[in-house]
Amino acid sequence: MDGYHLTRAQLDALPDPATAHARRGAEFTFDGAGFLKLVEALRAPLGPTSPTVFAPSFDHAVKDPKEDDIAVLASQRIVVFEGNCESLLVACAGGGVVSFQGLTGGKMSCWISCLGLLPQS
Repeated sequence: MDGYHLTRAQLDALPDPATAHARRGAEFTFDGAGFLKLVEALRAPLGPTSPTVFAPSFDHAVKDPKEDDIAVLASQRIVVFEGNCESLLVACAGGGVVSFQGLTGGKMSCWISCLGLLPQS
């Protein structure tokens, strides 16, 4: 979910921009509140009039997120989140910290793939 990295302009506005840029991808450079909003939108009950939910992507050419670039249609029942931040504790806008299971109400799973780390036989 690279689309939830803070933009370079947002990193510039942080108290220590050099560290923020150097550590881009760390929890404090991630839009946890925005990610929470996406999870909540995807958890809403589906019906005949359910809207398409949009998520940001990441434009590597400009090195910043691109808002509303990924469409999740109501007909799509399985959504895969990929990235480190989903398995971390996500800081929310209210200043509290909620686990991934807390974000999803236990209705989603966090799987970690270690296939590249398995010993060769």
